[in-house]
Amino acid sequence: MSGLPPPRRAHWAGFIWSARQGLDGRRLVRVAGAAPPSPLGAAPPPASAATLLRRVRFPSQTCTIAVAALVSFSTTLAHPIQDPEPQSVEARARAAAAASRARAGESEAIQRNYVTPGLSGQPIATIDGKRSFNANLACQKTSTLLEILAQPGSGGDLTTVQIARDTDLDGTIDSRSTLPMPISGLCANGVISCEPGSWTQCRPFRWDVDTARNLKLSAVPLTELSGCYCLNNSCGTNLVWGNLAGVLRDLGGGMVGALTTADPRIGVAQAVIDGPVIRYVGAQSTACTASPALPQSNYRANPVTIAADAQTAANNSPLFQALSGSPAGLGKAQQLRHCTIERQVRVEGADLDAVIHRISGGYAATRTVNQIEFLMGSPGDNSLRGGNCSLIDFRMKLRVEDPDRIVKARLADYFADDWAQIRIDGALIASGPASWGSEGLPPGECERGRAFHATPNLDLKPWLTQGDHELWLRVAVADGGEARARVLLELDDACSTREQLVDRCAMLARDADCRLQDEFVDGVQTFRNGINTGLRPLPQSRQFGASACAVELQRDFFLRDRIYRCEVDSNALPMPDLSRSAYILDRSTETLLADRTRTATGGTSETMRPFSLPHRGSVPACEPICKTRAPTINAQAAPQGVVGNQQNDPASFDTFYHSCGAENVCPLGPGEQLVSACGCLDDFPEAVVMMQTVRLAGADLLCTATPQ
Repeated sequence: MSGLPPPRRAHWAGFIWSARQGLDGRRLVRVAGAAPPSPLGAAPPPASAATLLRRVRFPSQTCTIAVAALVSFSTTLAHPIQDPEPQSVEARARAAAAASRARAGESEAIQRNYVTPGLSGQPIATIDGKRSFNANLACQKTSTLLEILAQPGSGGDLTTVQIARDTDLDGTIDSRSTLPMPISGLCANGVISCEPGSWTQCRPFRWDVDTARNLKLSAVPLTELSGCYCLNNSCGTNLVWGNLAGVLRDLGGGMVGALTTADPRIGVAQAVIDGPVIRYVGAQSTACTASPALPQSNYRANPVTIAADAQTAANNSPLFQALSGSPAGLGKAQQLRHCTIERQVRVEGADLDAVIHRISGGYAATRTVNQIEFLMGSPGDNSLRGGNCSLIDFRMKLRVEDPDRIVKARLADYFADDWAQIRIDGALIASGPASWGSEGLPPGECERGRAFHATPNLDLKPWLTQGDHELWLRVAVADGGEARARVLLELDDACSTREQLVDRCAMLARDADCRLQDEFVDGVQTFRNGINTGLRPLPQSRQFGASACAVELQRDFFLRDRIYRCEVDSNALPMPDLSRSAYILDRSTETLLADRTRTATGGTSETMRPFSLPHRGSVPACEPICKTRAPTINAQAAPQGVVGNQQNDPASFDTFYHSCGAENVCPLGPGEQLVSACGCLDDFPEAVVMMQTVRLAGADLLCTATPQ
């Protein structure tokens, strides 16, 4: 048996995981490639005919299932199954459940018992089979909606594909066409045409419908097709004949998907395969109108109109207005309050003036990389005239903005002819050539006859706190003299950040009348309508600051955007009295039922009586299932070519899960091998690992603006 996989089959690590049930009752589990489900009442995405017929929800037959099941269930209740001997309630319930499962327990059973007869005008029977009725669910019916003949050529390609259609559903074929190119590969919603017998010069096409509602093939990129695989001799021999039924279902499924998407009135009731021919039985359902633009499908094209239409309907409904204006509707006045929790980041750059700068005084400030040199005084020879003895002051005011960035601050040196004092904010820190502590004249003779030099390298950092500070150079001069003081500072010019969390939601979070309604964390919705979504954003990296001082920070979050729902009038309706319920729950046991009721006089009456629950019976721990596998060949097609040709070994296995039934026997399919016998199997860890691997692989494929 050839191992050609159907579309939407994704090989991974030697296994295939799916969620589709076959005609033989097998549950095949796959990972990727399946087209997403369509909204209720709209046509499904292009998919194989087999897939269309195996799903419980059909595009236009949803009403069929609901009506048929409802009528059948109602009829059964009115005419229950009669047994020759009285049965217990549990036995009758089990018998009814078994009969219901027999008629609607699987997709094929629903199709056979409800969908097909409902669309084709045949009787629909109740669960017990004793009564039936005719459901008029279709305006028009045809035994051959679509007929496809497909035959391969010598290279394995489909060289003959003939399409016959009943376009107006009057029971007569009125449109015939033949594909003009060979088909080398099939997709869920299109085909691939290559050089016959090879996988070169390939051109992908998607099934579409033209303005006259005739099928056509439109050239598209391969990325717009899904579930593609190769079927000619470049991937294996005799693939079409060995898998003819699957090939026909996949070929017809794409056509049916295009037809039902263009016209949601069309419903497919049955697919019949006869050799190289597949025939679809169809009907027009959903709405008896000549236009395919149905009001029921408007929301699919424009879903944002649902809210506005719902508001209009509510405003025009007297029942809604009566309820909204009732005490129950007005009982709790609520407000939606918005707040944020924001991480604010301030980048402090290498601007030295932002650390310390001179406001007044001094005669020079020299910068070299991360150092600043402040000079004050009058250094020119005999530039000061003092007469007999004069006091001359030089003051320089510095403003310290960021003392933490001052690495070193020192009085490097000073000199004077004749005497000098150095003060900071009035406090004496140095003097010379001898000790001079007063603010009056020096303690010795004013004229020294020469200049003195001092290099104290005195640490000034303890004085340079944040704010304004005054450096004072006081000189005593007799006749002629000069003086200078030099202050040297080394600053930290590196970029740094200061961050803080500004929580504007703290008051609402502490308010007992407020509940978190919605929350977005860096654009990811973590709460929706008061329910935790389970989503969390990955750690974010953001850049702050200008280009000269850009800093990148990674944090768990930067912004939490919240909406709280707060009750502003909680006393509009009295709270219900739950004291009786609390009394019953607190004092009752498995065998005794306690109760407390009010008497006519306003008092209370307490009672205690025996109590027992009916026998609940026993149920099995699980539905026994078995796990099997069947060999297959990876013939999937991707933009890079056939996937199997890029693998060391294209052979792998399909994994199947079967329900063992009451016999507890694993129903092996053709070519399947038993992996796990019937029992309570738990492959959840394996499924989690596979889904996580696919998720992380998809994340690795995302394109970003910055290297990762």
